[in-house]
Amino acid sequence: MPILLFLLDTSASMNQRTYLGTTYLDVAKGAVEVFMKLRARDPASRGDRYMLVTFDDPPYGVKSVLGGFPVAKDGIFCSKYPQTRSCTAS
Repeated sequence: MPILLFLLDTSASMNQRTYLGTTYLDVAKGAVEVFMKLRARDPASRGDRYMLVTFDDPPYGVKSVLGGFPVAKDGIFCSKYPQTRSCTAS
């Protein structure tokens, strides 16, 4: 049962734009989204646990945790993937 941790830089420097016009933060979010979609196709991913952490001061750096951990329902994962079991749990 792997625990996959995504560590994202959310500092002001991530608002820089790429040559395509998207911000670095948007590119990072897209990479996480693509990874999760590809990983979901693998039958071995059924027990995966995910954490999204930023460089904010503790404990505010933990944005969201999915797959059996307590969940910060206002985190990026839950806003992006509201249908996940952990985001809909009371």
